[in-house]
Amino acid sequence: MLLLLAGCPTKPSKVQVSVARGGCLSCHRPLDGQGMAHGIESMHPPVDGKPLSCVRCHGGSQASNVLSEAHVAPGVDDPTDLRSLSHGELDTVTPSYLRFINPGDLRVAEEACGGACHGDTVKAVKTSSMAIKSSSFASGRYRAGQQRSSQALKAIRDATNTRFAVGERHGTVGAVAKLDEPRIAGDEDEPGPYYDLLLSKNCSGCHLYRFADDKVAGSHRSSGCSACHVAYSSSGTSASADPTNKAQKSGHPQLHRMTAKPGNEQCTTCHQAGGARIGLSSQGLRQAASPGFESPQVVWDDSGRWGLGPGRLVAKESASAHYDATPADVHFEAGLSCIDCHTAAEVHGDGHLYSGGGAALEVTCETCHGSAESVADFTTRRGTVLTHLRRQEDGKVLLTSKVTGAEHIVPQTKNHVAAAAPGSQLHASMGRSDSGFSHLDRLDCSACHSAWIPTCYGCHVEVNMAQTQTSQVSGNATFGSLRSTQLHVRTDDLILALDGHDRIKPSMPAERLFISADNGAGERVLDKAPRRTIHDDPGHGHRAVDPHTTRRWSPFMNCRRCHEADSARLAAGYGSDRFLEPDGRGQMHRLDALRDQGDEPLVTFGPRQEVRASALPLDLVSRMLSAEIVLPDCDVDASTALPFSLLRDRYFEPNCSACHDGAAQPLIDHALIKAQSESSPSLGDRLTAGHHGAVYSSCDAAAIEGWTAGGMRDD
Repeated sequence: MLLLLAGCPTKPSKVQVSVARGGCLSCHRPLDGQGMAHGIESMHPPVDGKPLSCVRCHGGSQASNVLSEAHVAPGVDDPTDLRSLSHGELDTVTPSYLRFINPGDLRVAEEACGGACHGDTVKAVKTSSMAIKSSSFASGRYRAGQQRSSQALKAIRDATNTRFAVGERHGTVGAVAKLDEPRIAGDEDEPGPYYDLLLSKNCSGCHLYRFADDKVAGSHRSSGCSACHVAYSSSGTSASADPTNKAQKSGHPQLHRMTAKPGNEQCTTCHQAGGARIGLSSQGLRQAASPGFESPQVVWDDSGRWGLGPGRLVAKESASAHYDATPADVHFEAGLSCIDCHTAAEVHGDGHLYSGGGAALEVTCETCHGSAESVADFTTRRGTVLTHLRRQEDGKVLLTSKVTGAEHIVPQTKNHVAAAAPGSQLHASMGRSDSGFSHLDRLDCSACHSAWIPTCYGCHVEVNMAQTQTSQVSGNATFGSLRSTQLHVRTDDLILALDGHDRIKPSMPAERLFISADNGAGERVLDKAPRRTIHDDPGHGHRAVDPHTTRRWSPFMNCRRCHEADSARLAAGYGSDRFLEPDGRGQMHRLDALRDQGDEPLVTFGPRQEVRASALPLDLVSRMLSAEIVLPDCDVDASTALPFSLLRDRYFEPNCSACHDGAAQPLIDHALIKAQSESSPSLGDRLTAGHHGAVYSSCDAAAIEGWTAGGMRDD
């Protein structure tokens, strides 16, 4: 600042005067020697052209330059580090201090993020399953005999669905109550209470009402709104220009900046291990079985991502295979983000309390790709229009990624079916017959287009009531220590089931679980007991899923996976004798079966009147197993196998000319391919009928040549 000095007989002199900046920015964005502000990034974009003040979100006072006056001090009993607290402990933190640390926490977000800005969204998030896990607890507790139905009764905290009306929306309830840690008697010999202990100590840690564990690489995130809308690095350290930043301390966002469009790395901080494992599967990775239960051929990913250290994450099923049996999802490979498919109502919630995750979903494959008989209109099953999709004048559909802005061509199913030659296998598989039948009337796209499914058989939970373990509810060390083992993992089993919308989809076990328990005196009171419902139905669970492993070509396109062959009985739910596991009473359990040979159920999806999902009905099973599959004649051994990812559209044509071309010698070396398939047991397991026996009969000779040389082309 330049001042005129009164009374000076000569011309004015220049005097440098230091002017202190007031409020938060005096420390977090000070002026440098050139008078330029530098430091902390702007968290929120301007609203109506004006920047938000720091205190608008965080609280505190920007009228003081004294830290103790400007900042919000913790309460007398508040810990200074909130990131390691359980959701129960966070409930007791002084709200003003919690808001100062994280304005997006759902306990304070209505004041900080809501108000005139995002009030409706905050209210909706509070009842979403990502926030309170209502849909995660329901079916498991029902199968353990802890509740009379598979409707949601318990959650991370009390919640009410103010929009609830009986019968208005399938799969919703009016209210849920907080799941507290159970008090277990010393002589307890039923598995139900121990299952609730498992939920409270091992399954209540990942949700929006708490921070992520800041000691686990790749899983760093905040709580509430900030969990998705503020990005963290894998190490959890900050790269902010804030001069007060402690760059080496973990548990801080990468920058002091929000994003309205979170990328996949934000979603996978939660959606990776456990459950359907979609975060891993979409990237071509899977969670390993317990030590000693994996093949020595697997290739490990030892990056330590998501806290999955050495021996816990499998990148490839066989080191000697010339292909990847567990490839990444095509949408992930193309650079799409989770929010390019999932709507705001699915991610934020819509104000309803759902008993199952599937009931909350509104997007289907047809939303973007259309059906065999109509092109997509970009509208979900609940009427939401996806505005980032558009159709050009030439009919081509484009999707503009919300995160990257890149444009992606979206194939339309109708165009492929219309181009199929009459009588071709493509038309038989996806078109409509003269009698009016079409597979796609009821068969979900994922049943054929999922490349693999991470299927776990045989989980054993051991409880020791003489030892303590930290409760994820209270944060206290309480009696009851749990250890789990996961016995078998398959990637190539196709078992079909009905989802909540009566569509035929792939399925996977939902806790084929055995529980053992020792009391406080070290006495065994429960020995490898399977769960039973309160109605004495089987407590082994199963569920229809979308594996998020979509590929253009899949081993599950083999028609004999569902018709005629022995593998069709697995798809129909009859199982095999591969995974036989005895319980503590010596009763043998077939872990890959949904029903026994007498058609009695071996698993529980939920009461039929409440949950539509179920094993395939017997009339449908009968039609599946009795269907006659007409295959082209070929004199080559049917056990010859090819990776389905090398096949092309004309592969469905019912002739052998594309491979053999009428020549004396075939265009591909069947002996070499067969030898290579035999070097990888998983290939033989996945493609039992071979490429000839699977109704396919042609392939790209150049692609085959590249593959047999050790390369890979996904044509």
